[in-house]
Amino acid sequence: MNNNNPVNCILNNYEQEELLLGYCTATLDAETSRTYTRHLVSCEHCRDLIQMQNLVDESLADWQAPELSHDFDRKLFARIRSEEASPKAWWQQIFSTQFFSTSLGWKPALAIALATIALVVFITRSPDTTNLAQQSDTIQASEIEQVELALDDIEALQSLQSSDNSPIPDPASTAAKKESL
Repeated sequence: MNNNNPVNCILNNYEQEELLLGYCTATLDAETSRTYTRHLVSCEHCRDLIQMQNLVDESLADWQAPELSHDFDRKLFARIRSEEASPKAWWQQIFSTQFFSTSLGWKPALAIALATIALVVFITRSPDTTNLAQQSDTIQASEIEQVELALDDIEALQSLQSSDNSPIPDPASTAAKKESL
């Protein structure tokens, strides 16, 4: 198996940063450290990463922070006070750091704004009068059909009842009854 390919590297199977930094700082457990050491023998990619990390660590160890002036704290606090005392622009007042310092940030304000917009649109939109008229026509047509079916049923019951006593009624008179309703 060729481990020179970074795709097949052990770092692709684990938390790369933790494994690399843990190895460089000797904070890995013994078994993981032995496994990574065996892997380094065959993986040039990982050896290069270890070498680069060692260079970074050495550079940080050699770096010296610049000396601060004896009145650094005084100047810093004076600048903070002047920033707090200076008038803020209108956009800074609206978007103050206190607004962003909450853990939720914009989420509650955005949700409230969207809900308000939806409510305003729902309340202010006018109902579609063509749909109402169309629904009214549909209701009237279905009611007429129901009345016709009910009349047909009544006629059928009357014909059954009268068949015992008299002849079958004339269809013309039945049609006249329907039209009169």
